[in-house]
Amino acid sequence: MIKVGHRGARAYEPENTLLSFKKAIELGVDAVELDVRRTKDNEIVVIHDADLKRTTNGEGLVIIVSFLEDALKRVRELDAQIETGLIYAKHKNPLRAAFELKAQWLLSFYRFTHTADVEKAHAKGLKVLTWTVNTSEEMTEMAKKGVDAIASDKPDILVAVEAGKGNGAKT
Repeated sequence: MIKVGHRGARAYEPENTLLSFKKAIELGVDAVELDVRRTKDNEIVVIHDADLKRTTNGEGLVIIVSFLEDALKRVRELDAQIETGLIYAKHKNPLRAAFELKAQWLLSFYRFTHTADVEKAHAKGLKVLTWTVNTSEEMTEMAKKGVDAIASDKPDILVAVEAGKGNGAKT
């Protein structure tokens, strides 16, 4: 299973920062999830929120969210080779939407991740990442459901669960 540091290791360092990314790597993740937006003046920034108030001392909006379906369509138009994924919490038919968007990944909120949906996604050639899973019990449950990747604010727990799974230890 792929271990993903959600915004780096945001439980331990400020999210979407080099410190957070380095911490996640130190803790043993395979990949780091980060958020990218385009500013009004056409610059690319790494930030999750649509505005600055939660994570900075500044004010103002940041502009376009890259995981929206229209954004994914635009990415596909620009480059057919870029891997994309549809992030969702509640969606009428995320599997169909991801397939129509020619996405490779389906990213579901962990509370809405069900074994049958994971199996259907796999049958359609989609990989499944679930987010944001922060306890060993939830991580173990998601692994049993067959997800391909887990995003966590606590990558150290994720790495420990994966290591325990490999040697038969219980977490």
